[in-house]
Parts: sequence; structure tokens; C-alpha cells
Amino acid sequence: NQMSPTEFRWFERRVYDTWLFGIENDTSGDSPLVRERLAEITREDLAALEEVASRHGNARGLRLFEERLQARLDSLEHQGPPPVDGVCEADAALLWSHRQRTIELRFDEHFEMHSRLRSEHSDVRVTMGEDD
Repeated sequence: NQMSPTEFRWFERRVYDTWLFGIENDTSGDSPLVRERLAEITREDLAALEEVASRHGNARGLRLFEERLQARLDSLEHQGPPPVDGVCEADAALLWSHRQRTIELRFDEHFEMHSRLRSEHSDVRVTMGEDD
């Protein structure tokens, strides 16, 4: 698909400058980074609990604690996208579903091209391939 430089700049600002910046700089408890770190810690705790159970037996208290940790992990892994000011819920859901790919496509290594496309007087047209 072809898009004009203006459309490209709008899209890039919307995705990277507004949405991705918003979720990466969220310091609330709903922050994706906070949730990911908490999920990682919970997985580590589950592994440690499994180790304790294998050494000392799987007591009822350990099973209950494991269920609690697993419920927390399930909750963390199945939460929807966090709200970002200026991005509607439907757009946020779409962007969230492609979050990892979006992060991987950061254009830092293409700074020169993006600087030209972001310039006020750019007349360059962007052509996206089928895979982009």
C-alpha cells in the first residue's frame, strides 16, 4: 500500500510517539512493564515452590499457595491493553495485539529516512511491501 508522507508521519506519531510511549512510560500498577515484571517474578516463585514441593512433599498449604500464584499469573497474562490518553479503545486493542512486532520495528536504525519523512516539506512517497 502507498501512503503519503503526511499519512506516514501521522501513523508513526500515533503508534510510536503516543501509544507506545504511553504504555512504556506508564508508572501505574497497570503498566505493561510492571505487569510483565510481576508475571516474571510470579513464574520464578512458582518454580521455587515446585522445588520446595519436590524436596519436602506437596503439602496442602503449598498447593493452595501454588493455586494463588497461578491465578495471579493467569490474571496478569490475560489483561487487556492499558488505556493511553489520546488512543481510543479499539485502536489500543489493535496496537496491543501487535505490540511485540511494533517494538521490533522501531525505526532507530532508519533514522535518516524517518527524519526526511518527518520533515515538514517532504515530498517522498512511502511504498510498503506485502509483508509490511
